[in-house]
Amino acid sequence: MVPPAEVLPAEGAAAEVSPVEGPQATVTGELRRVSLADVDGTRTALSAVVTPDGDAVQVLSGEVADVPIGSTVTVTLDAAALDSAALEPDGGAAVSDLQVLEAAEGRAVEAAAVPAPRDIHLLSAMLPGQTPAAIDLAPVVAAVANASEYFSTSTGGSISLAVASQRDAGTFAGWGDPATCDPDQVLALLDWAAQEAGIFPAAGSGKHAVIQTPSFAACADLGLIADIDDGGAVWVNGATGAGELDPWALAQALGHTLGLGSSHARMDCVGLVDGWSFDCVDAYLGSAYDLMGWVLPPTGDHLGTPGPLNGAQLDVLGVLDAGNAVLSGGPGTATLRPVGGLSGVRFYRAVAFGVTYYVELRAAVGPDADLGTARRGCVGGTLDCTPAGFLPGVIIHRVDGDAPTIGSETFLVEAGAKTPRLPSDPPPFTLAPGRSVVTDQGGLEISLAPTSPTGTAVVTVKDGPGGAVHIPFGNFESATATVGGVVVKGWALDRDIRVPSLVIVNVSEGLTNGSGMWLADSPRPDIARVFPEQGPFHGFDLRLPLTPGTHQVCVQVLDNGPKGNTNLGCRTVTWTPGGPPLGMLDKVQPIPGGVSVTGWALDPDTLESSYVLVEVAGRATYARADQERPDVARFFPAFGSARGFSATLTTLPGTQTVCATAVNYGIGTHMSLGCRTVSVPSASPIGHLDGLTVSGGKVAFRGWAIDPDVPGAVTMWIDVDGRGLLTMFADQNRPDIGVVFPQAGPNHGFSGMATLPVGARNVCVWAINNARGSNVNLGCRPAR
Repeated sequence: MVPPAEVLPAEGAAAEVSPVEGPQATVTGELRRVSLADVDGTRTALSAVVTPDGDAVQVLSGEVADVPIGSTVTVTLDAAALDSAALEPDGGAAVSDLQVLEAAEGRAVEAAAVPAPRDIHLLSAMLPGQTPAAIDLAPVVAAVANASEYFSTSTGGSISLAVASQRDAGTFAGWGDPATCDPDQVLALLDWAAQEAGIFPAAGSGKHAVIQTPSFAACADLGLIADIDDGGAVWVNGATGAGELDPWALAQALGHTLGLGSSHARMDCVGLVDGWSFDCVDAYLGSAYDLMGWVLPPTGDHLGTPGPLNGAQLDVLGVLDAGNAVLSGGPGTATLRPVGGLSGVRFYRAVAFGVTYYVELRAAVGPDADLGTARRGCVGGTLDCTPAGFLPGVIIHRVDGDAPTIGSETFLVEAGAKTPRLPSDPPPFTLAPGRSVVTDQGGLEISLAPTSPTGTAVVTVKDGPGGAVHIPFGNFESATATVGGVVVKGWALDRDIRVPSLVIVNVSEGLTNGSGMWLADSPRPDIARVFPEQGPFHGFDLRLPLTPGTHQVCVQVLDNGPKGNTNLGCRTVTWTPGGPPLGMLDKVQPIPGGVSVTGWALDPDTLESSYVLVEVAGRATYARADQERPDVARFFPAFGSARGFSATLTTLPGTQTVCATAVNYGIGTHMSLGCRTVSVPSASPIGHLDGLTVSGGKVAFRGWAIDPDVPGAVTMWIDVDGRGLLTMFADQNRPDIGVVFPQAGPNHGFSGMATLPVGARNVCVWAINNARGSNVNLGCRPAR
């Protein structure tokens, strides 16, 4: 775990980013972030570095997620990205080096002494190449009213919105090429909208612009676009009629212009259940608790109603105070009322190791009434949605910094983490009564009382134990000699982490035996009953190979902190080798153009899967005997059930002999499993179109074809729009084909060129069938 000062220093140091291959370039400018939301609710984001000249280079958002918006940065990236400026949701250049030259300090929004609506200026406009069209702003007006009611409800009336003006702004001449959609153009449009509304620069103005255009073809995949800042502009791209604009999509976009970042989830952390982006998986928009995350529709095509803003977002808006929150720097106890109740103390704010945490009770009341029933979300992020409802209960958000600022992204902590999490498991974010969670680096311990007064939650925040303070422990239960080696059993646990521990197994003469590091992730319900917060996956049941003789087997638990590994002890085991392999060739099935072979095999000298050599008509392949065969396991239980093998070989039709040999390991020799004679039926032609290109009214083609029914050349048919253009034989020398099909020989290639008739639309290459089977289309291409 790394504190923020080491991740984002004020000057000069680099954040962790991905490696980039090939020629590189550096770009210096201001980091800006833009939120994208389609009218159907699909949401994503982009990040761009904007140079002093106004050029914008899109970069992968995940690689600058911890950098405050507005910071001056220098990024090193793939030079090709400078020539590929197309705007892509979830796209951008990979960054190999990131220097934060000047970190943005951010701005807090002060609540007005007398609540007053923030002005929204509505504009209609055209983009280059668009046909003039009447734009109906009435749906946008209705969506603004909906957003105003949401923000006013969430903030106790401190923040509301109202349409201050409506007008047509004409055509935006600064877009440039109407066939492109890149960050330069989008950001220029947003700035122009703010200028036309008379609020540029928009940042910090407390005023907002919404500009609506007809659907712009080059940006058709983007939907709504919002510039994230305090103040700013929203682009409604093409929603022009009633029912086409989901009000919650616009509400979220306006939330970004208010200065709110998105609501994500942070899961599957390496250490504790909490951490920074590089320790965990950031589930983009993986929260359905409030407007700034992703809420899916319970039915139909419209988004469900989101719950109120979370504590971190209220903090950004300047409306988190002693009337609704415990603003503590650390330890304390509070009785929280439901966020959806919209009154009383509902939040607990605490800070540890440069991270701000917000504890809140999400009960199924008020705007949260659908929690656990109708509300759905994307637990694992926008590409990992689930119909499981987000649950009521105590949840914890974190902001990566000790003072939330404009654009702060909030992250749900896995307060109810269970590892591994199955698809059927509910969202892991709620803290169970009587349970606690330790935050990043052991900074805080947050617990929920076993019982609380009706409709409330009693939470306690204490100083945490510090990073990695526990000594790992476990039990080395047994080491038993078995066929091919030793079975090592036991369990191991490190209370500094929720994920399974690693165990180190050392065997004498380890280079030739099963020494190594293994994950203790087998289910052990007995361990979960004693340590319920750790879950059941902490057992190890290892089958390791041994050389013949007597060995010492020792086990250690790897420590995730400074205490050092824990020795679980040693056991002595003696293993005596077996003999040659065993097995059976069960079935040889002729198929058109080849044979299918199944059977089983094992070698008494090893627990590893055996190999079987299968041969037919000069062709051979190795099949690994690792498929499930429960019938074999009943007779040889020490080897388990994964002892079956199967293989498919191509061959020409006729009478063929198929043989299988089990490959020996250790003592013994290879063992024949027998041979079978089968009659392989004829089949349709086989082949491949290696190339088919159209240029200058001519078509060039090349490839190969074999018909198992005939020894000679296959007739090839070239047609245009269903009519024959020419025929030829696949009789050219192709030595590579002769190697793969030795019985057929090498003379089965074809190539040529032909002139296309005027008006041709499609050209195809066919292999003509003989005897049984049918003609085979090897491929088609447009003729222009």
